Amino acid sequence: MFTRRILGALALLLVFGVGSAVAQVSAVIVTRDGERVRGSLVDLNARGFEVSVNGTSRWIRPGDVAGISFGGDITDAQFNVVSAGNAVVVLRSGQRVTGELYDIGGRSPLNIIVRNSGGERELKSNNVARIIFARPRAAVTADPTPGTGGGPGLVIAANRTWTPTNVTVRRGETVMFQSTGQIRLSADRRDVASIDGSLNG
Repeated sequence: MFTRRILGALALLLVFGVGSAVAQVSAVIVTRDGERVRGSLVDLNARGFEVSVNGTSRWIRPGDVAGISFGGDITDAQFNVVSAGNAVVVLRSGQRVTGELYDIGGRSPLNIIVRNSGGERELKSNNVARIIFARPRAAVTADPTPGTGGGPGLVIAANRTWTPTNVTVRRGETVMFQSTGQIRLSADRRDVASIDGSLNG
């Protein structure tokens, strides 16, 4: 009888205690450098945002995060709601809550606490579409570019070593590029290249 009670208590602990102690909600975290981190958002604490990527914890400092999406990627246009010094929480209903992102944690759905002049507001992650902090320095837009058949339009800065495209190409697919723009390759104003190559050879 005693053994049966202990086994029953252990089973309840596993089901209710250990199994739900750590919540993980799928999210895309966009860093200020434009990197997309896809994984499960676990927590926000003194170390920063904890994200589980393929079962491995990754920590991202709050100052390095441009936005968090709980429903797919964030387009460049969706960063237009930036509010200096504040987080902008965009709810699935379209309503916006602006203030300091104070905490993320709890069980699924995650509790998201925002503080502003009206006090604290607790939101559930399943009601939140995205949280915007700042515009990434390497902006990449998924908005279709006119005249390209609806493909993603990418803005690539010449002074950046890497720009994530977030475009998946499969074997056998044909990919076409339509490009515009110029970059200067050195301090010499004549040392310019277009999509056809260096203008001075």
